[in-house]
Amino acid sequence: MPAFRANVYAGILFATLFWFALHRWWAVAPAWTVPALVGLGMAHVVRLRALPYVLPVPVVMAALLPAGPLWPGVAAAAVLPGLTALAAMRLRLLPLATVALILLGFAAQAWRQPKLDAELAAKPAPESYSYDPYIYLRTHHLMREGRGYYEAFAAANVDDARLDRPPASVLGWRLPTVAWLWRLAGLRAAFVAFAMAAVVLAFLVAREVSGAGFAQLPAALVCGCEWSGASSTRLLFHEYWALPLALGAALLFLQGRVRTAAALSAFVPLVREVFVFPLAAGAAVEHRKPAPWIIAGACALALYAAHALAVRAVVPDAGFGAGHLQGGGVRLVTASLEFSWLATTGSRWYIGGLCLLGIAGLARVTPVRSRAYLLALAVLPPLLFLVWGNRWQSYWGLAYTPFAILGLAPLLAWVEGLGGQSHVSRCTYHVVDFNSLLSLRRDPQEAQL
Repeated sequence: MPAFRANVYAGILFATLFWFALHRWWAVAPAWTVPALVGLGMAHVVRLRALPYVLPVPVVMAALLPAGPLWPGVAAAAVLPGLTALAAMRLRLLPLATVALILLGFAAQAWRQPKLDAELAAKPAPESYSYDPYIYLRTHHLMREGRGYYEAFAAANVDDARLDRPPASVLGWRLPTVAWLWRLAGLRAAFVAFAMAAVVLAFLVAREVSGAGFAQLPAALVCGCEWSGASSTRLLFHEYWALPLALGAALLFLQGRVRTAAALSAFVPLVREVFVFPLAAGAAVEHRKPAPWIIAGACALALYAAHALAVRAVVPDAGFGAGHLQGGGVRLVTASLEFSWLATTGSRWYIGGLCLLGIAGLARVTPVRSRAYLLALAVLPPLLFLVWGNRWQSYWGLAYTPFAILGLAPLLAWVEGLGGQSHVSRCTYHVVDFNSLLSLRRDPQEAQL
């Protein structure tokens, strides 16, 4: 395929997906950030030399998608700041500027949540709630009053209107890791820090497998995912707190820092058990040199055994019952697709489509080691959920949808590469430093483009 045509296709696909990302975030993003973000996206299209063919995309999207009256104005105002940014930053800083602006907008909105602050500051009254996050919130308040974690968690379950006793299975007890973190740091402040770390790490992981140019797209989408937690009591779900750690483990693995990746991968399930997949994927891919993964896994199992003993001190007959093996089926998978992605009508099809495109992009990643690892993170969880869990556990979607979304970056790089030169990263092993963050391409020859 001629390079020009490949660039046009990549530009149109990038502009469409980037516009969708902003549209999903429009309801919560500060209005002043949106024109600048669209402008930065347009500047990246200029790099592809596809701007004349992409300019109709914002107009068409504004007409097709339900949005506020400012969208046509945003589309018209996007070109000039994009071209200005392109000239001022010489291209290399564009992806970093986009991510920085996304984080700035997120922080500006996330810090101003007085209703949520009041809700989190009030201890839920007994029998007044029937919602898992309120169990965790009441546990937090009881711990602040001086109770130990296991005593507080048991009492919070008994006080839930749905329950009359603590969980009978160890699997129903969350580990105390997150509760201890909440006690040491402010709950809301810690969440904003974790959410912003997830956005940055999503950018860095996507950059490892595609170059910086397209990595801003997964970062924008993950930011929209995090907003659902930052704006509601959903932030109490432990899955949000495990996500940045899992992304960090993936980044370390892709960089070849295997021992550190194994150690962090073993810690992530101690934050939320369903995030065992980075450990399992790493051990499977590194099966010829399993020592770091065996040691890390053994340490994690020992700590979980200590947790099980602590649970049995409160509930002597607690076991590892098969109550969760309820055959989640397709209903759980489809429900998990839209959890935390600013759910609206048809959002499961929208996120499902993005995940399928992302998985197709992950299938283009090289080397095979990195491809197998990332595909395992994106594909194994929904396959397991077909036989494990139930449809009410839709929050498990955070264990795989962000990893599938990461594949959009290598997909776009592959489309661009159809013109004759592949820009899909070879994932050479190195430590990320400031200078490497400013590189648009991994290959020194490509950096000159």
